[in-house]
Amino acid sequence: MNDTDEPGPPAPASRSSAAADTSPHASEPREAIAEATLTLPAGAAEPATYPLRGGVTTLGRSPANDIVLPDSTVSRRHCQIYWAQDAYVLEDLDSSNGTYLNGEQVQLAFLRDEDIIRVGDQVLQFRLVS
Repeated sequence: MNDTDEPGPPAPASRSSAAADTSPHASEPREAIAEATLTLPAGAAEPATYPLRGGVTTLGRSPANDIVLPDSTVSRRHCQIYWAQDAYVLEDLDSSNGTYLNGEQVQLAFLRDEDIIRVGDQVLQFRLVS
């Protein structure tokens, strides 16, 4: 299969046993994509809130990212967040300083409301919009 045959970013199930769907309703239709936000707190150099609407959102130092974090501790393409298996997924993109979720370094993880993400020295809060 080539890149054009792949419908989107890889689902985390291939890399994380926590992502495996073992529910008896696995064949039922998926829920609608939930809206969410990433917020840089008020103490940040430039506090901001960024909306997430289910597509792939990249974070990093490069201006080519959806969310630009101008900090030397952040890699050019540091991590991405996307919707898969009825949840948002955080994926590190082989960053130099790692991506942390609630204090633990992660390569790939599902996000939950009020999770804290650290990208280099930048701290963001993930929130589901009700």
